[in-house]
Amino acid sequence: MTDAHKRKEYIDSMKARLDDLDEQIDKLEQRGEKVEQSLQQKYREQLDDLRQRREQAKERLDELRKAGEQEWHKLQEQLEHTWDATRNSFNYFMSHFR
Repeated sequence: MTDAHKRKEYIDSMKARLDDLDEQIDKLEQRGEKVEQSLQQKYREQLDDLRQRREQAKERLDELRKAGEQEWHKLQEQLEHTWDATRNSFNYFMSHFR
């Protein structure tokens, strides 16, 4: 498998992960309407944080798409760190608002 093929495969995989996260965030937003009034503000704050982290991951993916062959491995590493932080934020959110 060539580097270009690995890169495309990685980009496609990350795009799918971000699309899945978008769907989950949409569901969480709908559920937010049913959250107790006393938890509404915290719920919205956590959801906003999750959206910001998701946007950061998208920006990293966009950078990776534009990067040259030699830069993409470094950017891939950065994107993985951003994705891990986003996923951790999502898991934290889910653990507090089940």
